[in-house]
Amino acid sequence: MKYIMDDDLLGIYYISLKKDEQRREKMLNFFPQEFTKMNYVEAIYGKNLMTQEYYSKLIKFFENTGKLITPSELGCLMSHEKALNTFIYSDYKYALILEDDILGSDADIQKIRDFTKKYVGKNFFFHCGGMDGRKSIQYILGHEVNNKGLYLLTSFSIKHLWRACCYAIDKQTAISLLELYKKNIAVADEWNKILPQLNTKVYAANILHHPIELRDSNIECDRKLKNTKINLINFIRKVFVKLINMSNKYFYEFLGYKNIYNRNRKNKKFG
Repeated sequence: MKYIMDDDLLGIYYISLKKDEQRREKMLNFFPQEFTKMNYVEAIYGKNLMTQEYYSKLIKFFENTGKLITPSELGCLMSHEKALNTFIYSDYKYALILEDDILGSDADIQKIRDFTKKYVGKNFFFHCGGMDGRKSIQYILGHEVNNKGLYLLTSFSIKHLWRACCYAIDKQTAISLLELYKKNIAVADEWNKILPQLNTKVYAANILHHPIELRDSNIECDRKLKNTKINLINFIRKVFVKLINMSNKYFYEFLGYKNIYNRNRKNKKFG
């Protein structure tokens, strides 16, 4: 176990498949100082799961949701369970969970560390960014906590959070999240289904980033294969949902809530 400094209560865990050495090299380039402090969690490759194990979880997931879970989605879920379990048995007070395609800098990690220690307190979930390219960023609204880009989200906005590539969490919330994962009701990043059940404060900040190009993403490639075909009923439903979402967006903006992705937006470039 790594020695934990008194002033560093945030454990950083990065999830990466054993074969993805190039991704870890990129992480080292992005985070040259922080990377050596990070705890490696070897990801579970969903396509290598035993047939019996995959289908037993697939059946439970379908019974609970009426939807299928792909091998990559299941591997991702199990990898996050592994990271969270490692954290709850550690001496760290908080954890930052990262996936190996995250983009950022040492300064970004320090900002997350500062926000976690100074502002969010206990019993929290802190979504640290990574929504690049998602249309739902227009609905991520909140009350700014510290005038530095940290927001406490509205209940409406929580339903529009996606991606599990970068989030911070305290130990009690991590335990509750693991219990929810065991119920087979959602994949790892379906925060719209997960967070309302955690009964915790949800914060967000646009700090870390995710590649917009997704062709190298195992989970996104699998999801394309199971996407529902567009028909008239689905089209009408999407239009109706869009109208409701836009109405809620304007309502919360009228009340003074701000879109976190509009605040001092910078076009960061990552090599």
